Amino acid sequence: AEQHGASEAQFRVGQLYNGREPLPESWVPQSEEDITDKDRTGLKAYKVAVHEVRLQEEGDRKKDFEPFSFQGQIDIKVLDLKKQTAMQFKHVAALGPKHAKLLRALDVTVEGDKGADSLKKKLAPTPAGAGNTKPATLDKTPLSKFEVLGIEAYAQQDFLDWRQRRFRKERSAFWFKKAADNGHHEAKVELATMLQTGHLPGQDPRTENYVPFPRNYEQAAYIFKDAARLKNKRGQYEYAVCLLTGSGVERSVEEAVAYLKLSSAQGLVEASHKLGCC
Repeated sequence: AEQHGASEAQFRVGQLYNGREPLPESWVPQSEEDITDKDRTGLKAYKVAVHEVRLQEEGDRKKDFEPFSFQGQIDIKVLDLKKQTAMQFKHVAALGPKHAKLLRALDVTVEGDKGADSLKKKLAPTPAGAGNTKPATLDKTPLSKFEVLGIEAYAQQDFLDWRQRRFRKERSAFWFKKAADNGHHEAKVELATMLQTGHLPGQDPRTENYVPFPRNYEQAAYIFKDAARLKNKRGQYEYAVCLLTGSGVERSVEEAVAYLKLSSAQGLVEASHKLGCC
């Protein structure tokens, strides 16, 4: 699929990702450092979508429990800016004195962060004369990656959620599109189905049934029609349904019946049933 661009191989790989069978361990990224360029965009989009949902949820909670105040909104914005600045240091495993001072000055804490107290102790200067005669210094003991800032826990959780809920779906769509572009009619049907069942505006990206592509009935109908012209019986049936309901195309019962007959002639039971109802 990768080396020779064989459409059948690309389609089969898409099916593996779209199924429920365990994947080979080497196919699944274990951390953000392991993901490839084709996955990086999907992960970034997921993080942005989840961040927007969290902001909305936080706003709803504040509306329910706190009176609105301009000062409160300013304080929230300042804290958000502090967190964004602090995130610039997230890849620093061992903090030097300069970085430690900056992080301490930001004074960013995350509720429920077990490493917060540990971090404060490690960043705090050692009082002069407390058990020794050395001048006050900062402890340079290396910190683990996710001990630096509690906000790292959010980044890690977002990655794990993306891997569990969206990674396989995004990869399957990638390979289905590759195969469809090479003329594979079954891949076209799978790709069109994804577009037909994509997510709607405002849908929570953390739900189990979330499809990481916006719903597009027009494009789905176009691809179904393309598959139907390649004599794919499922494509003929699905395009006929689009014609019957006017989903993504102008409604035409006459044309729908013609495609249902073609699909039924190839043995698709659903097409025969739908034809009998027309």
